[in-house]
Amino acid sequence: MATFRDELELKGDPRRVDDAGVERLDRALAAAAGVPVERVLHAIDPRRVLAFQAGGPPVWSVAVAPCADGGFLFLTYGLSRAVEPDARFEHELSLRAPAAPNGQPPQWPTFLLRQLCRYQITSGRELRVGDPMSFGKSITRAAMAPQHEASMPDSPLTTVAVVADPAIEGARRVVGLRPEEHALAELWSTAGLMAELAKRDPTLETDIRRGSWADDAELRAAVEAGAKREGSQTGAMVIAGLRWREQGAEGVVLRLPGGATMKRLVAL
Repeated sequence: MATFRDELELKGDPRRVDDAGVERLDRALAAAAGVPVERVLHAIDPRRVLAFQAGGPPVWSVAVAPCADGGFLFLTYGLSRAVEPDARFEHELSLRAPAAPNGQPPQWPTFLLRQLCRYQITSGRELRVGDPMSFGKSITRAAMAPQHEASMPDSPLTTVAVVADPAIEGARRVVGLRPEEHALAELWSTAGLMAELAKRDPTLETDIRRGSWADDAELRAAVEAGAKREGSQTGAMVIAGLRWREQGAEGVVLRLPGGATMKRLVAL
């Protein structure tokens, strides 16, 4: 009988993983999804035995569990010290999405969550509850090189917002937003908008085929009321097409772009 051996040569420091922490997250993910822990599946990358600094992936795993009420719940393993003792953060990231057209878990959430973990680890900038992050393109393709983008479905969702996971303690849920929905968050606050969205969808699912929440008149009214009551919490904006020139010793003339960008500025 033939014997086959698969070997992976380690050329760097191995990744330290707390097995008890993995089991705790498995149980938490299963409980949040409403399924037995045996239904939790891990995306296996052979390089995960290596530390990130040695060429391994940013996190040890991204697991997925089918939700009892439909869809799939994804969770990172290794951004926090709960799994990797050497990690600098105390939270994991989660995302809930409907099934792909073939009924299986979609692939893009795994790539997106890994990319968000990579960003935090390499930059040292923590994604906090209430933070938005815009990609300028579909979140389903945000982690893909240009030549591979076509392998992922397209979507009008171009921004993610971070909220506390409603079911997994210590995890932060990533929720996809369309540009016009992100504009509503800028008008008031990301936290305020997400609180209103949670009233309409307590699962905080990221459905890349859904319509726009900005078309909900009651939601827009709630955002406008919140902005009038609390003001805007937007601290900075990136404005494409901004021009300026000096005028005199102390004067500066700004030329702002029109269209949708100007409408956003006027709204603020």
